[in-house]
Amino acid sequence: MIVLQLMLFCALFTLMVKIAVGNNALNGLYFYPKPVQERAFEIGLTDRETVARKRKRFMIPFFLIMLIILVLIIGLWNRVNTFRPAYLQALLFLEIMNWYDGIVIDKLWVGHSSFWLLPGCEDIPYVQTWKQVLKKRWILTLIWVAGAAIVAGIVMFLGGIQAVKKGFRVASAAVCRMWWQGDTLYAKRWQGRDHLGHLSFTPGSFGKAVWGSHWYQ
Repeated sequence: MIVLQLMLFCALFTLMVKIAVGNNALNGLYFYPKPVQERAFEIGLTDRETVARKRKRFMIPFFLIMLIILVLIIGLWNRVNTFRPAYLQALLFLEIMNWYDGIVIDKLWVGHSSFWLLPGCEDIPYVQTWKQVLKKRWILTLIWVAGAAIVAGIVMFLGGIQAVKKGFRVASAAVCRMWWQGDTLYAKRWQGRDHLGHLSFTPGSFGKAVWGSHWYQ
């Protein structure tokens, strides 16, 4: 099951990148190395403001969606309710995503597809070397060690909220059953003198007061 979840997680990663660039790699110029970006600005392919706006428009939803999906997989699909397994699963997903991005996306897709070749920038290397990939991915590997703890913490926090809600529902149901099973209550009523009345709620007539003694007029 975990293998299937990892495949779906990486597929979602790829889909979001593809949606971001659409049919024009220029839409994803912020993915490219700085020299490629500078050349694109110089020859008028786009401008810095547009790239910054598109980057922000992509990155914020991307990280939020990937985070939400990961939390749902761990907490809802896998029903993890303790920190250690939540942390280990979060770390596994984040590290697989990290190396998937570097190897499959950067080296295979970008490196072997003419789609990513920008006009006027053909002479500038835009595919990372293996040395660059390994360096960047090892740095991110360390970062995700801490990031996984944040994800696990969110899973635990949301799981705690659900536990409280479940406990409240169970307690509420228990109280309702007590009422409907004919628990006997006592009440006092003042009518010229103190009097102890016997108030009984019976199943099928919830809320109907049946007084077990006579009232003094």
